[in-house]
Amino acid sequence: MNRMWLSAASGYLYALDPHSSIIARRAWDESTDKTQDNSVEGIGAVLTQRDDQTLVENPMEGRPAWRAGIRAGDIIHKVDGVDVSGLALKEVVKKIRGPRATKVVLTISRESDPEPRDIGIVRESIEIKNVDGKLLSDFPGVAHIKMSGFIPQSTKDLRAMIERLAEQAPGG
Repeated sequence: MNRMWLSAASGYLYALDPHSSIIARRAWDESTDKTQDNSVEGIGAVLTQRDDQTLVENPMEGRPAWRAGIRAGDIIHKVDGVDVSGLALKEVVKKIRGPRATKVVLTISRESDPEPRDIGIVRESIEIKNVDGKLLSDFPGVAHIKMSGFIPQSTKDLRAMIERLAEQAPGG
């Protein structure tokens, strides 16, 4: 019965917003552990799963996946020629991550392309920050701040980022 309620709620949320979903407590705890500031060697993209498919949720700006042309919504079918359909997200991520300066080939599809295509990406050391921000060069005094997750430290980090950017802005 619990499974039925979860499925119904997931379907309802998906109908309202395809990016919203119910997350199990264990998965939430694993996810928030990964939103702490740290660094990994990989392609610089946030991945998610829907049904048996692995999707790119967000290629990080300026990182290898973004530079290679990976877009949000791309579906990853293969990693280095190995089909990843049905694999757990953790397993797909393991296959994509690897030593810096090595290449990984993702076979992806997207709505605008009729056929899947291969994209080669050279891995780098990716610094992951829960809160990141920058002043916009075209608009003096305006900043863009991005939070990649909500963890106990988020409020403190957000305030610190606002203060840092306010100091850098013309006129404070």
